[in-house]
Amino acid sequence: MLQRNDAQKIARKIDAERVKRKKAKHMWFKFRVNGKAYRFSIRHGRKSDHKHLINDLGLPLSKLQRLAQCSMSAEEYFSILRENS
Repeated sequence: MLQRNDAQKIARKIDAERVKRKKAKHMWFKFRVNGKAYRFSIRHGRKSDHKHLINDLGLPLSKLQRLAQCSMSAEEYFSILRENS
């Protein structure tokens, strides 16, 4: 399961930019790879499940966990996005 702290680690690792939104229920982030824009949210609840990142970031759960746990680099992730786009 991906939790908020995992999602925050991923956001820092890929150098995602925080997007300020008025009255937003979640923290929103964006980043670009080869000119293509991606965005995702991080929920505020400490124990919130972040399975939505599977679709938002385009990786299966096992690879998202590797990205959060530092066994996958940001460049490896960007390479996967380039291959899939």
